[in-house]
Amino acid sequence: MDRDLNIDERKEKYRSREVICEKNWKHVINHYHCMDCLDEETDDKEKAHLRYGICKECSQPNTGSIIWCSFCNIKYLQQDFDKWTSENEDIDELIKNSQLKASSTNGIIEWIPYNKFTNIKYVATGGFAKVYSANWIDGYIRGWDLETKNWKRKKQKKVALKELNGSSKDISKGFLNELKTLVKLLELNPFIVPLYGISQHPDTKNFILVFKYIDNNFHNIQGFTPSEILESRLINICISLKLIHLNNLVHRDLHLGNILQDDKNTYISDFGLCRPANEMNDQNIYGVLPYIAPEVLRRKPYNLTFIQICRDGKRPEIRAEIPLILKDLIQKCWDEIPENRPTIEEIIDVLTSEELFYKLLNLRLDLAALPSSSSDTKRLLDVPDSSELEPMPTTQIATDVVDS
Repeated sequence: MDRDLNIDERKEKYRSREVICEKNWKHVINHYHCMDCLDEETDDKEKAHLRYGICKECSQPNTGSIIWCSFCNIKYLQQDFDKWTSENEDIDELIKNSQLKASSTNGIIEWIPYNKFTNIKYVATGGFAKVYSANWIDGYIRGWDLETKNWKRKKQKKVALKELNGSSKDISKGFLNELKTLVKLLELNPFIVPLYGISQHPDTKNFILVFKYIDNNFHNIQGFTPSEILESRLINICISLKLIHLNNLVHRDLHLGNILQDDKNTYISDFGLCRPANEMNDQNIYGVLPYIAPEVLRRKPYNLTFIQICRDGKRPEIRAEIPLILKDLIQKCWDEIPENRPTIEEIIDVLTSEELFYKLLNLRLDLAALPSSSSDTKRLLDVPDSSELEPMPTTQIATDVVDS
């Protein structure tokens, strides 16, 4: 097939998005390559050539996507280094390093002047930051336009602005830690909220992280069927966690509010407390109390198999409709002893198992006769409202920690 044509060029040539591979004589639909040819190819350079095509300018294989050539695009990014500055050496260095190492658009972060944002609206305040929504006039980089000799961008992109409290006076290790963690994971993990760049508030002088705007978190499951939540959404979360762990990192603050979802994907967000696995002896207690693991309240290190654990050893009731294989998995994740909890690989094995597939299929058939509504979904999964979770007084937390 024409591996050096992009999808639009191939569509124009064949008047269709479906072609037949000349080697394997199989239909290739909505792909830039034939999957059989890709599997059979052993040479890495030729594999990249087959997967992404070649750059129209330098004739080298593209990297990361069909419109991204690292050799050319890094050169263009580097040429702009003298056109911007955050006036902070650490941040400038981090942004430049991300651009010099980018093998796709996912790995690029930019310095974004605050005047490039319009329609700024307050959203919420967290423990370490204020969050706003805004429209980014220029939008993120999509690729290089050979005709205009400029960047192709997603104009007027809606974004989330996370203003870090107290970052105007000194760049804290926590701030730089979140940045470095995100940059490290962006290209590797499709289920992490994309970070587009860094900005600075003109009045407070606080630094701002600019993210893709995603409106829904996992507390809001309206519009999703039980099968979508159990089969697809949870698997996305688990894959993301596995990639985080493979990079020797632990999230440390995973809860429903930090799991965001759009129409297509589910994302893990808020890496401000993420740490290397060998630095897990922090004596401070952070997080949303109903989701803090018992070993944290007892000032013991996190375990890499950490999944949501409710306070005081209490566990929500699991509805009778939940398949036994899933019920067993949930109870193992809630085990009081961290070493007894399943690894993320074991969780993925269960969620993708044939046994669970058929259990969910039968469950789907049983539910087919029921009216489809968000309340049915919520009842099935027994997701509690935040109002149902009684807060523990701060003094009681301190007493429990000392007594333990």
